[in-house]
Amino acid sequence: MLLQSTNTVNRLTHDANPAWSNMSRHILNSVFAFFEITCTNVSPPPWSHLVPVFIPLACYLGVAYITHAKQGFYTYSFLDPGTHPGRVAAYVVGIAVGYCIVFAIVKGLITLRCRLTGRYWGSRNEEGQGEPEALDEWEEVQYPQQQSAPRL
Repeated sequence: MLLQSTNTVNRLTHDANPAWSNMSRHILNSVFAFFEITCTNVSPPPWSHLVPVFIPLACYLGVAYITHAKQGFYTYSFLDPGTHPGRVAAYVVGIAVGYCIVFAIVKGLITLRCRLTGRYWGSRNEEGQGEPEALDEWEEVQYPQQQSAPRL
């Protein structure tokens, strides 16, 4: 009953602490991304992921216009084509270029982290740990001969 109305959800998430709501939407995403870039063992994204990852971003821009059509407001005021339609096109192109720049920076940072941590330098051999055991070195095992049971 309590969460039956959307007003209840809006009041719990927006009215109670608007600063936390804004921070959790925008700042924490960057904190989590920075942690993943610097502190995990994730590999650099291949260049082939540039376009497929861009598709949800483009769809998100489309959602702004769906929101305007359904609810009468723009989620981001700079996407309003009513005042300056040329600027909206420039913003959309700027967002696309910014995405490509951020993708390249993230790829470069992850590659740098991998190199600094020795992932590509082969530092395991320098520390005396040697090569990992090969999987093709199997021990041959002979099975004992099965004797048939004597017939009665």
